[in-house]
Amino acid sequence: MTWTVVEDVTPKKAARAYGEIGQPVFPCYSRGERAKSPLTKRGLHDATTASGQIKTWWKRWPEAAIGLPTGVNFDVLDVDVKGETNGAVHLSTLQRLGLLDGCKFVVATPSGGWHLYFTASGIKNKSNANLGLDVRGLGGYVLSPGSVLDTG
Repeated sequence: MTWTVVEDVTPKKAARAYGEIGQPVFPCYSRGERAKSPLTKRGLHDATTASGQIKTWWKRWPEAAIGLPTGVNFDVLDVDVKGETNGAVHLSTLQRLGLLDGCKFVVATPSGGWHLYFTASGIKNKSNANLGLDVRGLGGYVLSPGSVLDTG
């Protein structure tokens, strides 16, 4: 799978592009207290690559954030940097242990953290709020580049 950075793309165009390269997507709220949560009844289980469904969703919700189910094409290490939590302090240790060697690309998150993308490995979700590190694998999702959030 090849990923390309595209400037000034709308969520609708980005969602369609993900579907075209075989990455399932689903729409999520982009505003308010429900931001980041799915707009569809089954959430990540509704994710699809079908262009017709993607067009329908983003016609209905043109500003929807783009949910990408993890564990399909990739897993994500979510490095949180919020308040007193700073997962970034653990990155040098993870690097030294070789645990970041398979990282394909890194995406900055709005909160100042990062999503590190790896080839899907069958791992399940793991979370450690104390460390500021979360693994998103089978049964998880992240919001993709191309999403625009307004959390007030």
